[in-house]
Amino acid sequence: MNLAHIHLLLNHFPTIGTIIGIGLFLVGLAAKSNDLKKASLVVFLGIALVTLPTYMSGNAAQEVICKGQPKGPCTDPGISKALIEKHEGAALLAFMFMEFTGAFAWLGLWQYRRISRFPSAVLGVVAATALAGAAGRAGFLWVARRGVPAARPGGLGATVAGSQPWWLAVAWWLGLAATGFALAGPRGVLAVGLGAAVVAALSWHTARRFGGMTGDVLGAASELATLTALVVLASR
Repeated sequence: MNLAHIHLLLNHFPTIGTIIGIGLFLVGLAAKSNDLKKASLVVFLGIALVTLPTYMSGNAAQEVICKGQPKGPCTDPGISKALIEKHEGAALLAFMFMEFTGAFAWLGLWQYRRISRFPSAVLGVVAATALAGAAGRAGFLWVARRGVPAARPGGLGATVAGSQPWWLAVAWWLGLAATGFALAGPRGVLAVGLGAAVVAALSWHTARRFGGMTGDVLGAASELATLTALVVLASR
């Protein structure tokens, strides 16, 4: 086993863990259970810690895949270094969000130990960050929906273009809107809705201009949806 295997082993833990953490957080809010809230923060903190070796092993995995070529194209012509670098850029954004969420989860656990209650501000930041990050990921599904081809062959977009049914993205957004309502009321629904609208507008515009979708469009959709949701959730 090498670092590439470790990277593949850990790669899906942050996404799955975030879903579990949000679920526990919502149930804790509905049941008014501090134990479930505490469990959700422990999950977010644990995922933030797991994200560290996941991200750091990415460069080592690249070296293994590219046969130790730090510069220039990979030794195997069937492996695109440009795709690996785009993946690395998207991973950096996800890494930053997970570490930010984990830091506030730790703060909430620390304050709960001191004062036996969770400060609402800390819980709000954790919930907003997790919800915005999930809304950004949902944007991937809409951009890669069936009927939208890749703008160019061989790019990152070509590997996922047309792979997702349109209703899957809609179902994710509806579920996130319901989650947003539970967390922040109408403002949570607006955050997810505006994020979805930005992604839909971006996908429509780039499909007309480029003739399809690209890896850059995937990244832009996620970042814009996340930023839009954060701005709305932060507004008063």
